[in-house]
Amino acid sequence: MGVDLGLGRWRTLSASVAGTAHARAGHACADASGVRVLRRGSAAPLLVAVAADGAGSSSRARDGACLACESILDQAERWADSCGPSASGVRRARRRRPASPRDLTSFGREDVQRFVEGARARVVGAAARERLPARDFSCTLLVALVDRGMGVFFQIGDGAIVYQAANGRYVPALWPQSGEYANCTWFLTDEDAASRVQATRARGVHELALLTDGLQALALRYLSREAHGPFFEPMFARLRREPAARPRRLLGELRRFLDSAPVNQRTDDDKTLVLATRLPATTATTAPATTAPATAAAGQ
Repeated sequence: MGVDLGLGRWRTLSASVAGTAHARAGHACADASGVRVLRRGSAAPLLVAVAADGAGSSSRARDGACLACESILDQAERWADSCGPSASGVRRARRRRPASPRDLTSFGREDVQRFVEGARARVVGAAARERLPARDFSCTLLVALVDRGMGVFFQIGDGAIVYQAANGRYVPALWPQSGEYANCTWFLTDEDAASRVQATRARGVHELALLTDGLQALALRYLSREAHGPFFEPMFARLRREPAARPRRLLGELRRFLDSAPVNQRTDDDKTLVLATRLPATTATTAPATTAPATAAAGQ
C-alpha cells in the first residue's frame, strides 16, 4: 500500500481495507498492492501497478498476496533496468550505438508468463520452506505496466484492471476470470497458472485503476461487460488536482470511502483500489471521491 505523487508525472494512490466479514471474524485484510514509477535514464518512466487478493479459505492468504506483489515489482525493476537491442540494430566496424532501454512494444506473451512463473515460484517457495501446501498461500494477481506509448495488462483470477480509453470512457482491460463453479476463480498458486493468465495491451494509456473482487459489484456492469464510469470519474478528478504535498490526506479519504456504509452495504469482502493518472487537473468541478462513487449503482 502506498502513495507516489512525485515521479514521472504519474500520481498514484492505493489502499486496502478489510471487508466486514473478515472484520467480524477478527481477521486482517488479505489483499495487497503496490505501485512504483521506475526511472530509466533518458527513457520515459515505467509505471508498475499490482494488486493481489488472498483467497479467503487459505490460512496464509495475506502472505501469498504480499509475496506475489513484491515479486512482480522486483521483476519489473529488473526488466526496466535491462536494455533492448542497439538503437541501430546493425553491427558497425569499430563503433556501435549504445543499447537503448526497452519499451513495452517488446513485452510479449513469453514475458507475461515469465513474470507469472517468477511470482508463483516465490509464493510456492515460501510455502515449501514452511512445509505448507501452496494452496495455503493462494491469491489472485492483477498487473499493469505502462510506459510512454503502451500499456500491458495481465491477470490471473477475478478483480479488474480498468483504464481510460482514447474516447474518454473507462473500459475493462480484461474481464474477471471465473473458475469451474460459481464464486470460484483461478489462483497464482495453481500449477497451470502461467497458461491460464489473461493478457492484453493498449496504446495511449494515461489513467488506470486496479481493483480486487470486493469492488467488482460497484465498478463493473456485468450484463454489458463494461466499467461503471460514475465510480471512477470523481476519483480520478480528485487525484489529478491533489497537490503533491498532501498525499496522506487523500489516502485517508480513499480508506474512508472503501470502509464507508454505502460500500459495505454492497460487499462484505476485502477491498483494494489502486489509482494512477498522468493527466492534468481540469477546471470542471467534480464531487469528491468519498461520496459520489458510493451512491452510484453498478453491477447491472
